[in-house]
Amino acid sequence: MSTGTAEPSTVPFDELAHDYDASFTTTRLGRWLRSAVWRHADGCFGGHARILEIGCGTGEDALHFASQGHNVVATDPSTAMLDVARRKAERLGCADQIEFRRIAMEQLAVELDGERFDGAFSNFGAMNCASQPEQTTAQIARLLQPRGSLVLVV
Repeated sequence: MSTGTAEPSTVPFDELAHDYDASFTTTRLGRWLRSAVWRHADGCFGGHARILEIGCGTGEDALHFASQGHNVVATDPSTAMLDVARRKAERLGCADQIEFRRIAMEQLAVELDGERFDGAFSNFGAMNCASQPEQTTAQIARLLQPRGSLVLVV
């Protein structure tokens, strides 16, 4: 179930959602880039961590982390991106390990108040969209357990 708020600027991402995997994720470059990121991230998130994903898009990274045994709270401000991601998780049988929430990254601290994560992750420049990057990263830091890992691809 989606919760939270979104910024008005999500419309372009909504429009990209249905073609995003075909235009990037499943391309040779997309697969290569994502596998390079996963090689690094997998070393940062040990055991069976609870991971916060910021800007999950169509859910590829959340699916990867779930396949590694992690539980993921995957956030994105785009309803259409979350719908694509949710369908993929259901189709692949890992929907019970991923909770999709509609949350703009600037609202993470408010929407996730009281929750704690072993790590946080954001891929392919989602953090570049933050209107106030310093405040957004400070919000993320407050959501992490002590010694939690933060992996940002900007």
